[in-house]
Amino acid sequence: SLVDFHDAMEQMLDAAQAKDAARISTLYPQVSEKLKAVEAEANDAEIVAIRTSLDDLLALAKDGKQDLMAATADRLKSSFIKVYLQRG
Repeated sequence: SLVDFHDAMEQMLDAAQAKDAARISTLYPQVSEKLKAVEAEANDAEIVAIRTSLDDLLALAKDGKQDLMAATADRLKSSFIKVYLQRG
């Protein structure tokens, strides 16, 4: 489930780098569902950090704060890498 989430997450990261708020909003439900599968297996602090960054990215997209999306996407990716290196 971690790999499935990663593939979907990468699309959101690309959208954030492109400052494409509409695409983030469109992708979020699918990515969130894939993260729920990960959360069902484990929901420790590292997984919670991924969820927080993912939700923050959606909030920025909805609020039209495209300039902040890249930094949040970087935080999301960093959180994911920590989890992947521990469990991947």
